[in-house]
Amino acid sequence: SVLLHAAALRKPTVSFLDAEEREIYRRATSGVFDRLPLVTLGCAAEASSVDELTALIERCVSGAGLGLAERQTATFALDGKNAERIATFVAEQIRTYRGTPTLR
Repeated sequence: SVLLHAAALRKPTVSFLDAEEREIYRRATSGVFDRLPLVTLGCAAEASSVDELTALIERCVSGAGLGLAERQTATFALDGKNAERIATFVAEQIRTYRGTPTLR
């Protein structure tokens, strides 16, 4: 959840999974994911070795950044209307459910 919070706040975000950890993650997600969704969405950079991690950290420290802000902004809406969007979504789901015939 720390990576998610960092990405939502438009911070440089790095996922580190070496080959062994990637396989553990893949198995833990029943093969659905082999990398974190934040990486797939372009909201986090990915390192799979200490050298790659070091290079990404150096880019952050030097001020070069990771070029993630545009995708983070597009993915995470922080306009103060999140609760309103959730309420609308839930209300639509309830209306849809009520209109769906009961399966027997």
